[in-house]
Amino acid sequence: MLAELVFTLVGVVFGIITGLIPGMHINTIAAILVGAFYKYEFPGLPLVYFVIGLSVANSFSGFIPSIFLGAPDESTVLSVAPGHRMLKRGKGYEALALTVLGGGGGFIALIILLPILAYTIPAIYAVLRQYMQYVLIIVAAFLIHKENRVLWALFLFALSSIFGIVSMNANINSSFLLLPMLSGLFGLSTLAVSYFSDSRIPAQRTKFRIRYKKYIPAIFLGLASGIIAGLLPGVGTSQSAIIAQETGKAKGKRKFMAVLGSISVTDTMLSIIAIYLIGNPRSGGAIAIQDFLGGKMAFNDVVLFTAAGLLSMIIAAYFTLRIGRVFGTLVSHVNYRHVACLTAAFLLWVIYAFSGAVGILIALTGTAIGIIPHLVGVKKSLLLGCLITPTVLYFLGISIYFI
Repeated sequence: MLAELVFTLVGVVFGIITGLIPGMHINTIAAILVGAFYKYEFPGLPLVYFVIGLSVANSFSGFIPSIFLGAPDESTVLSVAPGHRMLKRGKGYEALALTVLGGGGGFIALIILLPILAYTIPAIYAVLRQYMQYVLIIVAAFLIHKENRVLWALFLFALSSIFGIVSMNANINSSFLLLPMLSGLFGLSTLAVSYFSDSRIPAQRTKFRIRYKKYIPAIFLGLASGIIAGLLPGVGTSQSAIIAQETGKAKGKRKFMAVLGSISVTDTMLSIIAIYLIGNPRSGGAIAIQDFLGGKMAFNDVVLFTAAGLLSMIIAAYFTLRIGRVFGTLVSHVNYRHVACLTAAFLLWVIYAFSGAVGILIALTGTAIGIIPHLVGVKKSLLLGCLITPTVLYFLGISIYFI
């Protein structure tokens, strides 16, 4: 077990580091590992523990660039707007702490409920798979209807839907398909608005009181949403977070940050456990794990992998808070316009490196669309039409590929 422990810890280190780098997704590392596994016949089991540590740690630290730099990936994209608002009020570190609370609480809730979920998830999976398209259509209707400027909301949802469909048909490696689209809609657009508005970031409060009981419903809501994201193909953390938001139990920036943290971590573990529960992995990391295990996972594996995930969670939560405190201190002592420019330049470089000139075009188009909600006064969550509509079409069996 010493080798498994070492590989778990090394995975945690890599997961924290990759979470801090905008655009660096664990699926990339997982793909490299799978290639090395088959080419060099490396023992599979230690790599499983490495991927678990990597995945869990990444789901925590990925919120740091999202909140402090406005540079999200697909799992943290919805944290940009509320996190940035809290950052501008000196509460960026508190926003990060709430995602850690949600992630840790969600993981513990998952462990407690795992014996029950092991028997109920196959049935839940069958029902959700049958009706998910209708749930998403209702959610989209609520997103549009609740806005004061309904016509603008409808226009932006439709525009982002078209943009999403076109982007998903671009000649880009599928592993990096969402990078330019979401970076433009949510990351670069937020950075652009911040650059041209008041760019002063106040000193970040590092001492505050969190009433843990207040966030228990948010944590369990995140767990339920994480089950949806972790089991269903085509449904990611963003879509499930929107569903959670529309239940009314995630109202307010703080509760929503806790929900996002819970979804991110529980989705990560459930996508792995899905190999045992329903026979299908639901993430790049989980697919790699299935390859390393030879396609099968036993119940004993679930117990050991969950224990490795718990250890990874504890370590990652601690270091995410420590690193976040450093970010919180630095961001208030530098010119945020310079930070915005450097972050945008780095994002564009990453996009170009992984998706070429086509990715840059998608990112810039997304940036232009992403600025509109700031100008007309509607929520940026409407822009998730870029993911919701293709997902609905997928469940309806309608092909969106025309190239």
